[in-house]
Amino acid sequence: MLAGETAGGMVECYPCPTSGHVRLYVALEGSRGRIRLARKMKGGSSVALIGFLILFPLLVAGVLLLVGNETARRVIVCSSAVIIGFGSVWLVLANLGTPWVGIEFSSGAIDIVCTLIGLVIAAVILCFGVKYKNVLACVLAVVQVVGSLVFDVFVAHGIEVQYGLYLDSLTLVTTFIIGVVGSGICIYALGYMEDFQAHEPADAKDRRPKFFALMFLFLSAMYVIVFSNNLLWMFTGWEITTVCSFLLIGYTKTPEAINNAFRQIIMNLAGGIGFLVALFAIALTMDTLSLVEFIAVGVMAPALAALLGDPDNGIAPGTPWEAVPEDWVCPLCGVGKDQFSPEA
Repeated sequence: MLAGETAGGMVECYPCPTSGHVRLYVALEGSRGRIRLARKMKGGSSVALIGFLILFPLLVAGVLLLVGNETARRVIVCSSAVIIGFGSVWLVLANLGTPWVGIEFSSGAIDIVCTLIGLVIAAVILCFGVKYKNVLACVLAVVQVVGSLVFDVFVAHGIEVQYGLYLDSLTLVTTFIIGVVGSGICIYALGYMEDFQAHEPADAKDRRPKFFALMFLFLSAMYVIVFSNNLLWMFTGWEITTVCSFLLIGYTKTPEAINNAFRQIIMNLAGGIGFLVALFAIALTMDTLSLVEFIAVGVMAPALAALLGDPDNGIAPGTPWEAVPEDWVCPLCGVGKDQFSPEA
C-alpha cells in the first residue's frame, strides 16, 4: 500500500491480491465517501515487446557507432528502422482499445543506472560548456545534477514503484509516431547526411557513425519516456533526449550551430530543473513516483486544484479545502465540491 497526505486528506493505493487490480482511494476531509480507481494491471505478451522497443534501438546505436562503411550503415539503419516500425505498429494493434495496462516491473539496479546516466550527461554538458565558455549551461548542469543526486539518494531511494511500465491510449498513439515517423526520419537522414558529407572538405573526418548512433539513442530514450510509469525513469529519458538534441543540433560545429545547441540545452536544462522540482513535490507530498497515481489524484481530487489556486473563481493558491466555497467547481475535472466524492 502506498499512502501520502494531500491538502484534502489521505491518498492510498491498495493492490488487490486476487483480481490483480489496483485501487486508488482519495479520501477527502469532510467528504461523504471515497473515490476508487480500478484498472487491470497485467503485462501479457506486450511486456517483451516494450522491452524490445526500448533496448533494440540502444543496441543499434552501439553498432552504428562502430560501423564506418556506408553500405553496411545503410543496411543496418534501414533494416533496424523497419523492425522498430513494425514492432511499434504490432504493439499498437495488439492493444487497441486498452484503457490502461500496468506492467509489474521494478528494479533497484535500473534506478542506480539512471543516477549514473545523469552524472555522465552532466559531465558531457560541462565539458562542452567549459570548451565553448558558456557559463549559464555549466551552472544549470551543476544545479540539475546536484538536485538529481539529492533526490535519488535522500528522497527516491525509499519509494518503490511496483508498476514501472504502462500502456494507455496516449502511449499507443505516441508509440506509433515514434516507430513510424521516427524510424522514417532515420532512413531519410541517410541520403541527407550523404549529401552533407559530400560537401565537406576532402580531409574532413566522417562523423556520421556518431550522428546515426545519436538518432537511434534518441529513439530508445523516447520509448523510455513513453512507457515509463516510474517518474524517475521518465526523467532519465528526458535527460538523454536533451543531450542527444544538443549534440545533433551542434553537429556541424559552425558558430550558428553551436549557439543554437546551447540555446536548446539551456532551455531544456531549465525545464529539467522544473521537472526535478515537481518530482520532489510529488514524492514528498504523495509518497509516490508513479505517474498514474499522480494523474489519478490530480484529476479525481479537486482539493489539489484548490491547493494550486483558481484565480478565475477567486481562490488563492494554498486555500484550505474547508474554505473553498460550496458552489465551487474544479477546473480540472468539472466536479463540484458538493458532488465530490461518492464511492466509484
